[in-house]
Amino acid sequence: MIKLIDIDKYFNKGKQNSIHVINHTSLDLPKKGLITLLGKSGSGKSTLLNVIGGLDKANGTIIFDDLEIKKYQNSTWDKLRAERIGFIFQNYHLLENKTVYDNLKIVLNMIGINDKEELEYRINYALNAVGMFRYRKKLASDLSGGQKQRVGIARAIVKNPEVIIADEPTGNLDTKNSNDVLRILRKLADEKLVVLVTHEEELAYKYSDRVISLTDGVVSNDVKNNSNLSKSSDDDSNIYLKDLNNINIENTKLYSNDDLSKLDLTIVKIGGTYYLESNENIRVEIIDRKSKIKLVNDSKENYDANNINNHEINFSLDELEKVKTKRTKKRTLTFKESIIEALRKIFRVGNKGKIQLLTLILLGAMFSLSVFMLVSSLTLDKSKLYTDKNLYVIESPSVDMKNLADDENIVLYYDVRSFSWKVYSNAPGAFKSFSITNTALPLDGIQENDLVRGRMPNNQYEILIDETILDKTYSNVIEYNSIGIYKSTDLLNQRIVFNNNQELIIVGTVKTGNKALYINKTILRNLNSLFTYDRIIGNSVAIFDQKKLTEGEMPKKSIDRKTYEVIINKNDFGGSDNSQYQLGDEFIDLNLNQLGNKELKFIVSGFYEEEPSQNYQTSVYLNDDDYYNILYRDHFDIFGSRSDLNIYSIDGTINNQNDYKNKYQDELDSLIKKQKEQIAGSLVQMIIAIALSALMFYFFVRSSFIRRIKELSILRSLGVNKKEVYTLYALEYIIVTSVSSLIGVLIGSLIANSVGRSFLNEVFDIRFTWIGLLVAIIGVYVVNVLLALLPVFGLMRKTPAEMLTNYDI
Repeated sequence: MIKLIDIDKYFNKGKQNSIHVINHTSLDLPKKGLITLLGKSGSGKSTLLNVIGGLDKANGTIIFDDLEIKKYQNSTWDKLRAERIGFIFQNYHLLENKTVYDNLKIVLNMIGINDKEELEYRINYALNAVGMFRYRKKLASDLSGGQKQRVGIARAIVKNPEVIIADEPTGNLDTKNSNDVLRILRKLADEKLVVLVTHEEELAYKYSDRVISLTDGVVSNDVKNNSNLSKSSDDDSNIYLKDLNNINIENTKLYSNDDLSKLDLTIVKIGGTYYLESNENIRVEIIDRKSKIKLVNDSKENYDANNINNHEINFSLDELEKVKTKRTKKRTLTFKESIIEALRKIFRVGNKGKIQLLTLILLGAMFSLSVFMLVSSLTLDKSKLYTDKNLYVIESPSVDMKNLADDENIVLYYDVRSFSWKVYSNAPGAFKSFSITNTALPLDGIQENDLVRGRMPNNQYEILIDETILDKTYSNVIEYNSIGIYKSTDLLNQRIVFNNNQELIIVGTVKTGNKALYINKTILRNLNSLFTYDRIIGNSVAIFDQKKLTEGEMPKKSIDRKTYEVIINKNDFGGSDNSQYQLGDEFIDLNLNQLGNKELKFIVSGFYEEEPSQNYQTSVYLNDDDYYNILYRDHFDIFGSRSDLNIYSIDGTINNQNDYKNKYQDELDSLIKKQKEQIAGSLVQMIIAIALSALMFYFFVRSSFIRRIKELSILRSLGVNKKEVYTLYALEYIIVTSVSSLIGVLIGSLIANSVGRSFLNEVFDIRFTWIGLLVAIIGVYVVNVLLALLPVFGLMRKTPAEMLTNYDI
């Protein structure tokens, strides 16, 4: 059946503590019978048994029936252990968290028995055979040592293996249970090969067909055992007196299973000592209180009937195979069973485990947020660019301002520094004013087909507004909401007051994404605050209410561009009798001399009256064209600022483009640069999140793995292959990830979605994307499962014997 040829094995070979545990041993084991490997501790008997059963590797050749194995192969031995070898262990090695029934069901599933009827029959029959049927629904952890060993025997025989390997099966049992176990093995040996390891010589010779003694890894003795006791019906350690012939001579009682008339025995008592002599070749054994043999004053039949724990095995291969169905090889543990088992473990975690799960949820959220930030930084979000693509600034000092100012395709203006929304309440004339900054652009760039709602302006005091200012992602949206503006229709008819008290009304909306007000260019030029008081030459009459004119006439356009007409406030320039200036006088209070220009002359063409101005130079008004020509054309280098000037191209084109810088492209370049910085930052954050998650998951896995080593080692020793172990463990941590890190990822997704759709997106560059969610989900599963499998990979590199011994289970 099994042949060992020159088996040789070292522990710690080449080291100072090297042990030659099996020394070139060869054996030939039959198809049936009870073969005992006998020896003291350290003799190599258990290691040799592990090699025979494929639990450990060694040099040499093993022939298992017709299969020759020269080099240890996991897959070969896994198949043999699963299908042709049954194991009985000294420490039982049952799956403690499973029922007795399930412990047997696993080994049947391993050989393809999945039919419910056959499973029930085989398991019930095997448990009946060892007297454990009534415990079938009990957890293995609830059984006594003797009961566990009986279940271990049932597990070994239920699949009807060709070989049963029993390693010190009585090592942890009392005398009674030891004899019960060995009687069962003795019965099984009538039909199968049972290889037993023990250090108890008495038990070895009592029950074995053959005893192989080992010393220092070498077979020191190999004998066939012809002891009658091993084959007799009296195969337990008791002697039943009522089953024997007897003679009573006063206080002396003689019992024998032979004819008493043939008894050849001399008994001498001197003092407190008995002396026995016999001419027969028999063994003499003294029975005292320490003896394992007991004298029972009863017949064996009556004793067995009255002792329910003394169970005689009733096992038949024909009966075991009575119900037989088609074998269908499946996973030892189905996905459903694995999921249920994983969930059971999760819900049984203690307070420390719950804290770890909560931490994994938080780290999952952190990881997903870092993924969303990374994905966001990898995709350029141009929606954050509010600058119009037709807007330029001067980059070259050689630009001819006169040609630029005369270009009808160009609008020149300066940024509007501040303005307020004037929100009217229900009371007539009552309003509240709120300061909100917006970009202002020339109305010239808007066509009627750009209009979304409302109408186009009919005069220079009517304006349009980009309704995307109400996007939830825009930072100013809260301010608009605070003054009661929530939707685009709320924008219509709103009034805006600028720093020079110019009031404009919104009559329509567009959707350009520039978050801008679209204002008549003449008004737009009067809304800036670029000019400091020593550089101000006044305002355009475009923002003057002609009804206020009290004397004279509105300024006419200059003919020679040297002499200009102005209107002034009498209360600013008239002295005590308001007579400092008369109509036609030269107006000399614009400080032009300080600017080094003496050629310009200003003539008073009219007066208006209102409260004196705090800065009187702002109360001077010029003709619109004159105002434009002085500031933007003829005297730009005196009054203007090239670096602050906005150049708006109505059709998007501009002459000598190399002399200008496109503000949109400039912001786009800045955004790209920022994006690159964000990618690096997001990567760092994601690495930190992965590291923290990995560290926490490692501790979670480690504590769980230590608890699972016994289970995994038992499954491997029974013949479950590595692939199934990996699948089992991976599936468990897929479930763990699903109830921890995945929840965190979904929470992080909700946060990213909320931030990305709100004004906070201006501060935190993050937005929800489906690709980001997919990456985050795949990421947590891959990272968690790989981390969970890392210790398993290390464990699976060991043989089942090393797994069972090195981890002290």
